[in-house]
Amino acid sequence: VRTLLADGPAYGSGLLVGDEILTLDRRRLTPAALDELLEDKEPGDTVHLHVLRRDELLEFDIVLAGIPDGTWKLRRVEEPTDAQRAAYASWLGSPWPGGDEDEPEEDQVEGGPED
Repeated sequence: VRTLLADGPAYGSGLLVGDEILTLDRRRLTPAALDELLEDKEPGDTVHLHVLRRDELLEFDIVLAGIPDGTWKLRRVEEPTDAQRAAYASWLGSPWPGGDEDEPEEDQVEGGPED
């Protein structure tokens, strides 16, 4: 396990970065076999894992989750703080448009997990 999402089902079930997953549903797991073993699984299905953690064999049941919809929108606030203006300029590479007295424009940045 190289990375885990803090709000994901693997982390919530007790897996940790550095764990070595040996089996999935009692079948030996290799990187090449992962997609094949998960092919017939759906979000909500439970998988059983055997995991090696620092020379200790552990078992986990994990309820699979789907890929989150994860769409989001960013838009400027009406009265930004100096820190918000600096973050805007740092992220977008341009200063906050308009002056303090100007109404914020409706420019938006949209994206999701694949962006």
